[in-house]
Amino acid sequence: MGFGLIFIGYLLTFLLSLAGGYGCYPALIGCLVLLYAQTKLTEYEESFKYSFFATVPMLICAVFSASASLAELMGTTLPGFLGSDVTETVVRYADTAFKLVFHTLLLLAIAGIAKNTGLDKIKRASYRNLAVYGVYFALASVAAMLPVGLEIAPYLFIAQFALYLVCVALNASTLFSCYMYICDEGDQDMKAKPSRFESVNRWREEFDRREEKARRASLEYRAERMAKQEEKLKKKNEKKKR
Repeated sequence: MGFGLIFIGYLLTFLLSLAGGYGCYPALIGCLVLLYAQTKLTEYEESFKYSFFATVPMLICAVFSASASLAELMGTTLPGFLGSDVTETVVRYADTAFKLVFHTLLLLAIAGIAKNTGLDKIKRASYRNLAVYGVYFALASVAAMLPVGLEIAPYLFIAQFALYLVCVALNASTLFSCYMYICDEGDQDMKAKPSRFESVNRWREEFDRREEKARRASLEYRAERMAKQEEKLKKKNEKKKR
């Protein structure tokens, strides 16, 4: 469906991009993977097209950062105003804003497809992640406005970085859950090819057993909830007849 690709693209863009001065390169690749993954996901949930469009300005910022990094490695700078510190600062702040928009639209799209497939746990996780990312963005905004040299600044930076890692971990976990539990109808019964390593095969069998148990529990919960709704509707109709 595309959730496996979007999981990989997300880690490239938001985790491996922390790799110092070279983080712009995995971020660039990650944005491309995100774009491709979301074109596949729009076939199943139309709202992914909005997060797709939000990824485009992120890609532009990543191209700028990668170009500036390459120019620095070659002992030069980007031509004209592109090589100025002002442009670099503007791009950095714009990228932060674009990432907020991207996360908002992506998590809302995930909540939408989770609702349509009856996966309430993933839907709730999406809204939770959105709230946590909002707190991170607010903290980052406050830290950016503080005067240079303020004593509390280092502690705010540590808190900001820690909360960023929490956001990435939560979002990656939600995307992986989507990959595991939301699949195309024709892929539900597909089996993985046996591995040459018996330990891998045993791990897969145990994982499949737990997944099947979780799937059955989910189906039973949905059936029970539907039965309660039907019973409630039946009682309501009986009251109207009286």
